[in-house]
Formats: sequence, C-alpha cells, structure tokens
Amino acid sequence: MPGGQYLCPECNKPVGIRIPEKRRAHFFHIPPLGACALNPANGAKGEGHQHALAKHFLYAWLKKWLSGETTIAPAIEGKCSTHSRSFAIEIPKPSPYQVEKEYRIPSGRRLDVAVLNEDGRVSMGFEVFHSNHVGEDKGAELPARWIELRAKSIISSYSQLLEGLAPDPLLAVRWARYDDPPCCKNHKRFVPAPPTQVRIPVPSSYQPETVVIPPPTVEMSEDSDLLAASGAACSMGITPKEFAKQYGKKIGASEHWVLQRLLTYGVAKGDWRW
Repeated sequence: MPGGQYLCPECNKPVGIRIPEKRRAHFFHIPPLGACALNPANGAKGEGHQHALAKHFLYAWLKKWLSGETTIAPAIEGKCSTHSRSFAIEIPKPSPYQVEKEYRIPSGRRLDVAVLNEDGRVSMGFEVFHSNHVGEDKGAELPARWIELRAKSIISSYSQLLEGLAPDPLLAVRWARYDDPPCCKNHKRFVPAPPTQVRIPVPSSYQPETVVIPPPTVEMSEDSDLLAASGAACSMGITPKEFAKQYGKKIGASEHWVLQRLLTYGVAKGDWRW
C-alpha cells in the first residue's frame, strides 16, 4: 500500500513504492544507496541478485506453507545422474517450526535457508545454486538433510504461486545421502560384525584348529530400505531402539522384528548402540 513503511529484507534499509502507468508496481531503495544484493541500481547484478532473490522467495514460500497461509508445499524434484530417473524429495513439516535465513550451523558455516524443529535442530537445510555449487568441504559439514536448489526454478515456481498458477517443482542439483534416490541408496551403511572365532576341543595330540562362523548372511528384500533409513538415523543421533520403534510403526512391523534385522548387520545388543 502506498504510504506504508517498508524495509528491504536483505539490507534492512527503507524502501519506497513506485506505481508507474505502464510498468508493474515495485519497491525501490531510498537514497543514500548502500550495498544491497537486491538493488540492481547499486550494481549488484548477476549471481548476487539472482541468488538473493531466490533465497528470499524460498524463505517466503516455506513460511507461507508451514504457517498454513498456503496449502501448496514446495515440491522438489531430483534426477539420478546414474540411472536418469526423476524422483521427489519431501520437505519435513515440523510442528512447531522455525524458518531462518543465513542460519549458522555449529561448524560456523551458513545455510541459505533452514527449517528448524521444536528443539532448534535443523530439520532440513537449503542452499541456493546459481553458478557455484556447494563445495565438498562445506557439504561434509552440513546437517544430515540438506539440499541444493536451482535459483531460477525457485524464482519461476514462486512467481507462478503468486499468480495463482500451479507451480512447477523446484529443481534439485545436489542433496545429502539421506535423500539419495531409491535406485542409488547406499546399502552399506553398516559394516557387518567380524567373524566369530570358536575353538573346538580336540585331543591334545592334535593341533587345535579354528573354525570361523560368519554372521548371518540371509538377506531379506526389506533390508535395503531398512539399512538406508537406519544409516540416516545413526547420523542424526537416534539410538537403535528409538529407530526400531519409529521405523516399525512406519512400515507396520514390530519393534522386535526391526531390532532382529539390525542385529543381523552388526548392531550391538548389549546397550543397543550402532
């Protein structure tokens, strides 16, 4: 509304409103102009402007969806580079929630946008890609669930939402191992327990021999999904018993069954640890 007092979400400086006859109404930075990525007139063009705009659009969309202002969630689509198969990545919806921009994680790194759960932990982190990908060193320090989204797809999809159209999916370019596509899940998240050595009594005139009994090797069709989910739970600090209760409820199995399958792959039963 003209005459209102508004602040730029990037630099927190005052902005005014222009309503031209032949152009769309828009905000402008009130002089004196400082450095701001959302002010093209200040020379901040290219990646800085696109990146900042996409970051604010993603932040605004998540806020609208999590608060219930819109029921349309940001749909994320990735594509497996190995099998060329598209797959969907679901965004968690914690309650209560918090959405932060430029969220600093314990290592000192920053996430462009982060969704936090009720205890302040990162439920899912987001990085916006325009021309420079997240480096391997940064990716190794990010939370268990983070995803890198293409800036152009964020801007285009959120604009469609504002215009009352069905938004296209946001395009993922990189993601954490937690969200690997089903065709490429890394099933070797646990190292099986080493073979158990059992000495069999024999007459003293013979050299005692060692019989090696390997751990159970019978695999079930459900084990691949189980190992992928349990690997993520391990990285998030969830104990095997907590995981068994949650996962069993999700797939309709008993907690005992899940724990027995985990034992097969080397999970310690004594105090139930990975």
